[in-house]
Amino acid sequence: MQKIPSRWLFCGDSITDGNHSLCGDPNHIMGHGFAFLAAAFLAAEYPQLMPKSYNTAHSGINSAQLLAAWEKRALNIEPDVLTLLVGVNDTLTLFNPEKSPLQKSLAAPEAYRENLRCMLSLARKQNPQLHILMGIPFYYPAAALPGLSDRPYDAAEKEFILNIRRESQHDRELKAADILTRQLIVREVAEQFNAHILDYPAIFARAAEQAPIEYWVWDGIHPTVAGHMLMFKCWLQSCRDNGIIP
Repeated sequence: MQKIPSRWLFCGDSITDGNHSLCGDPNHIMGHGFAFLAAAFLAAEYPQLMPKSYNTAHSGINSAQLLAAWEKRALNIEPDVLTLLVGVNDTLTLFNPEKSPLQKSLAAPEAYRENLRCMLSLARKQNPQLHILMGIPFYYPAAALPGLSDRPYDAAEKEFILNIRRESQHDRELKAADILTRQLIVREVAEQFNAHILDYPAIFARAAEQAPIEYWVWDGIHPTVAGHMLMFKCWLQSCRDNGIIP
């Protein structure tokens, strides 16, 4: 059997986090998103090689916060393959009136670029042969916002949905414009560090021709189960196209 990398790290924000468990239980350790699908594929496809996958993503984290925790969340894992998706929370921070000027400055596009560069520089220094897959962040000014159904919600979930519904369409469109700048930055940094691009906006654009974007990314930020499957397929194709797996 052809060799594949041994240690696979998935890092970023809530999209990768997938509510994964930190208790070490293999039933929950990768969460319930595309990272779980990727880890499940690797483990089932290459059992003789026993690849090890790690999910150190954290819901709500932006690039400045991730950089501050980079040793713990990335370097200490010593990965052979790094899959990174971060950026939407930088946009959300920038447009959040409750954030301080300092927090906003650390989330500005210029700071975002430098945060990514610093993270990848440290990772490359640790492992010059590291495979890096960089996800392009996305945000959609979703028109069909989620409603409150008759089923019981816990307090946190209800507050989350109500907060989304309070945003104006204008605010959402400003965030969508900002994310376009960050998409260009990811492409720029990926080229600088010879990283492979995971073009999630492209796959969602194609998918939106078949069903509304809310079918794939329900609140404009978080993918549905269908959206996560598309992200996994994009990830898998990139791994194959770039010779990371056969």
